[in-house]
Amino acid sequence: MLKLGWTSHRNPRGSHDPHRRHRRSLLRRARGGDDAAFGELAGLYLDLTCEVLYLNGFTSQTDRLRYAEMILLRLWKFLPYTRRLSDFERFLALHLQQHRAPLRNRLADDNHRLLAKLHPAQKFLIVAREFDNWTHRALRFALHASCADIRESLLKVRCHLLRVNFELLPTHEKRLLRALNLDLEGALSSRASRRLQKSLAAAEPIRRFKADWLTRRCELIELRQDMRLPADLQLSFLHQLRSRLRHQPMVRPGWITSLVTHLTFARLPQQALGGQRV
Repeated sequence: MLKLGWTSHRNPRGSHDPHRRHRRSLLRRARGGDDAAFGELAGLYLDLTCEVLYLNGFTSQTDRLRYAEMILLRLWKFLPYTRRLSDFERFLALHLQQHRAPLRNRLADDNHRLLAKLHPAQKFLIVAREFDNWTHRALRFALHASCADIRESLLKVRCHLLRVNFELLPTHEKRLLRALNLDLEGALSSRASRRLQKSLAAAEPIRRFKADWLTRRCELIELRQDMRLPADLQLSFLHQLRSRLRHQPMVRPGWITSLVTHLTFARLPQQALGGQRV
């Protein structure tokens, strides 16, 4: 039986952001009404926003820009309720899962077709993890899920994108595939990873899964370029966003709610998310 070894520091794909402290600083300034700080913060999440909106059916740049602006203005309006950067990311994740458009035309790209069939939370997960390198910790707060649930969801998404029915696999292949998924997530120690590679030598279907996934991931990165906005369009969008912020007053919590938000992000007004639960 394959024995797994865990590590708390190995993460070959890096962290969510090496300058997360800078993002927290921008959020603190923005909560005080600094529209320039919010504009800079919004720019750091614009790629993610456009990528998820694209998978949610907003394939035209015009539609993505319109909904991105609407979401970011809503985040600005209720920004005083977000004490922590994880609150801001949770708020953004909820909004991105909420906005979906029906696909009007048959999708030509196979990867796009498969991605379009995912659940909204799965779309956010695969974009944040594979396209934007969010850590499990950041995903855990944004999706209100455990790290184990996140890894399990990533395994299901990978199986879906490779058209593999996990439930039909033999037990030993399921065990190896779960271990491979952990290795892809950087959750195995170096020793456990080497043991896994030896075990895969006698498991051709799982070796093929790994090779197919690495190929599919490269294809997804190519698709990502269609989802993002060109640099000049991003700049003009953020400039326009800042001008809109000046005419959008913030909604500030009462003192009791303000105290509660020091502990938990669970006191947003109903209108902040259209009645959706935080």
